[in-house]
Amino acid sequence: MQISKENYAFVQRYYEDTASPTGYTMRLLYVADDSVRTVPMNCEYWDVLHTDEYVFPLVQENMILPQYDADGVLTGGAKPEPGNGYFGAYRCGCPRGFGTILRVEGNRIIVDGKRFNELLGENLIAFYNTYRYGTFPAIPKEDLVFEMTDDVGIYCLDFFGGDRYQKRRSRWYLNDVLRNNKNCYWLNLFDVWNGEGKVDQIVMFRQPPKGPNASAGNLNEVKLTNAQRFEQASGSRYEDERWFAD
Repeated sequence: MQISKENYAFVQRYYEDTASPTGYTMRLLYVADDSVRTVPMNCEYWDVLHTDEYVFPLVQENMILPQYDADGVLTGGAKPEPGNGYFGAYRCGCPRGFGTILRVEGNRIIVDGKRFNELLGENLIAFYNTYRYGTFPAIPKEDLVFEMTDDVGIYCLDFFGGDRYQKRRSRWYLNDVLRNNKNCYWLNLFDVWNGEGKVDQIVMFRQPPKGPNASAGNLNEVKLTNAQRFEQASGSRYEDERWFAD
């Protein structure tokens, strides 16, 4: 399975727009060249993104495969799945910050497997049914080392730092967040493009601090409204947000 970068993108924002032929617009960050494209979206996709399956800002966390009609109107966004969009991944949260269990040394990412499994056993690792996907193995109780590709894509949705949409980041940024444990709550490590077992995409989500002993566990077992999920993720309420406009 060879995956092409050309068509994948992150959602940055979507909004009602009187200048759009459909009345709605989405702004996308395409990963192949980091270009930002603003496109009209249809009302059906707008409605889907306001159902219980989706909530802002969580819809921004992962890549999508944008789908267009013959007129260039965005009609949907397919979510990559293991075996059909990427090869392997770790996707989980750590209220204590990922600096407590991850470090970068040169071109390698090292997971402290002993510490990870301790936190997992104490209900201090968050996940949706599982933390591992596709070809990535369960994390052993010892250091697990992954090599990063030379062109690794690093992205962070930094609500804690004040950003309100996904941005491309540098290796310096990744190392700084981990080394100084700057409240990186959610982290995705992916082997997307080549299936070599190397990390070629890293997606982080920095949220307001939850406290080092905040319970985590299987988030699919926690029933929250969209407004509650938004407040947990962003530290603010829907009605207080004015960041949809640039």
